[in-house]
Amino acid sequence: MGGNYGCYSLDRVSGWLTQQGWPGTAASAGGLLLTPVIHLLLDLGAREAVANHCLLLPASMAKQAWLHLGGTAFFVLLNGWLLWKLAVFVARQRKDKPAVVQLFFPLAIVLSTFYGAAHMRYLIPIIPLLLLMAFEVQPYKPKTLA
Repeated sequence: MGGNYGCYSLDRVSGWLTQQGWPGTAASAGGLLLTPVIHLLLDLGAREAVANHCLLLPASMAKQAWLHLGGTAFFVLLNGWLLWKLAVFVARQRKDKPAVVQLFFPLAIVLSTFYGAAHMRYLIPIIPLLLLMAFEVQPYKPKTLA
């Protein structure tokens, strides 16, 4: 947790809160709460360059800043929406089919990035699971002949 993983490490987030006028203990506690949220957003859509150079990337990495930031925002929204749909699907199904909770197990891959290096590449193994949630799952109903 104490490693320096670029702009959004625990030390940097706590330091930023201190610069905003938070007392030292409150800044540390706030950093512990805010860092995993920031890293979840980074996991959902940011390239490694964002974690290392913050959102304002040098022109040598992103000639069109709006395109880079727009792509990052798009993937955060898309993957966040799919993750939300997965959570809702599991919540609705778990009463009838308790084993459906196992759909959350692949998300354990992402847990280790909440206080460490957080990049979208860690989400890649579970993107197919998330993409399944882009489709509406309907129970099969055979057609009746009238």
